[in-house]
Amino acid sequence: MLPRRTARTLLALLAAAALVACAAAERPPSHRRRLNGDARSVSFVWSTDATTSLHLTGTSNSHGKLYVGPPSDIPPNAKDWKAGYAASKGFMTGVEGDLQFSVNLNSGTTTGCSLNLHYDCPFVGANSYSCSVGGGQACQQAIGCALSGGIGNNAELNISVYAK
Repeated sequence: MLPRRTARTLLALLAAAALVACAAAERPPSHRRRLNGDARSVSFVWSTDATTSLHLTGTSNSHGKLYVGPPSDIPPNAKDWKAGYAASKGFMTGVEGDLQFSVNLNSGTTTGCSLNLHYDCPFVGANSYSCSVGGGQACQQAIGCALSGGIGNNAELNISVYAK
């Protein structure tokens, strides 16, 4: 049997260790030691042309979690702007979700156009991504979106949005 003082010290140390472990588990990836420690993840890299800007209007995840969302506004002339990180959360899961934006042209002029980015980095199978412009035919004729990269378990997806 341990002396009472030693037992209290051991219990205090165990409680402190448990608190540190819980706090570390829920930290966003920007504070983790290694982002690539996640089983599946997608990092977003944004580019816009001189006349196009984006305003974040919504996010959703079917699987995993959006740990670091993109900024609420992505300005014109953004070049290789790394912003946003989604990762799997749980045992043998991937990450899948959508980011929704309103699209502005020519220094903030509201277009009524929207952009939806869908990302899917499954635990098993190939990654898939899509970028679609909503708001009617005029929007689809005025705004383009190109995707590249996004390969591997810890993918970096390049998104380019531009006026056609």
